Amino acid sequence: NLFNSLGILGTAALFQPLEDAGVQPLDLIAMVVFALLLVPFARSGMALSRREGAFLLVLYAAYMVVLARG
Repeated sequence: NLFNSLGILGTAALFQPLEDAGVQPLDLIAMVVFALLLVPFARSGMALSRREGAFLLVLYAAYMVVLARG
């Protein structure tokens, strides 16, 4: 993951400069909500159940739909 973030992104930036969109308020809210949701899920045996995983996946899909419309 670290190599993908730094190596691939850096190589891509050599060919075309990347634009910095910054962190929008909606993005910050989403990050905090997802982080807070993971705490109780992680305390339940340090493993996500299928139901918890599906719930997070639906929330992520809803977040992506909101971003696409914005």
